[in-house]
Amino acid sequence: MKGSVLDLPIIAIILLGGVIAVIVGFMVFSSINNAWPAAAGVQSKYVLNKAVSTFTLFDQVFLMGAMGLCIFSIISAFYVNSHPVFFIFSMIGLGVVILINTVIANVFWEFVNAPAIATYANSFPFMVTFMKNLPLISGIVGLLIAIATHGKPGGGGSGI
Repeated sequence: MKGSVLDLPIIAIILLGGVIAVIVGFMVFSSINNAWPAAAGVQSKYVLNKAVSTFTLFDQVFLMGAMGLCIFSIISAFYVNSHPVFFIFSMIGLGVVILINTVIANVFWEFVNAPAIATYANSFPFMVTFMKNLPLISGIVGLLIAIATHGKPGGGGSGI
């Protein structure tokens, strides 16, 4: 993370990995919980039910983590010294980043629409909505990063 629009694909890949891990983990725990016999013990069934119900908290945690990564990237971009003339190159880079994040969003969408996964993914509406709108969100955050990098007063140059 160096405070540029090129951070956004890295953030998207981290988020994609986290979302897939949470959905697969929820699927595994739900399957174990459904297959676990009630006669095996009240305490073990309680622990499995609690684990399955706690997984839905990851939906809000994901949203806060994604927003935190984006805000961190915007703040770190403010500390990068860059001349305003390079803003156009940031916009070109942002276009490439949006294309990359579109591919990442499509990979996620194919994963979520798999018949075995779809029923479990519906338990995480924030994750699905965020990842479905990843190109739009990355475009907005990328524009804010470019403005923070190049829009500072007295930006660019060493002053010599």
